[in-house]
Amino acid sequence: SSRSPYDYLLHQHEHEFAMVHREVTTLRNNEVNNRLQEDTEVGVYRLKANIKARKAEIDADLDRRLDGIRNGGLSWD
Repeated sequence: SSRSPYDYLLHQHEHEFAMVHREVTTLRNNEVNNRLQEDTEVGVYRLKANIKARKAEIDADLDRRLDGIRNGGLSWD
């Protein structure tokens, strides 16, 4: 049988629904990807900052211990 006006309207409605669904899904995916990228970059920055701070603590402790040795002490406590 040939297609009726209803079939054409149904096809148009289904097509519009599919396009809106695709747009909404794409926007949501982009939002999630942007949040993941932000969280990753912030996490990497925090990790690097923590490592830098810990290295500074270790360097300060080593300097303190070396000063103690240079001044006649032998303790590494």
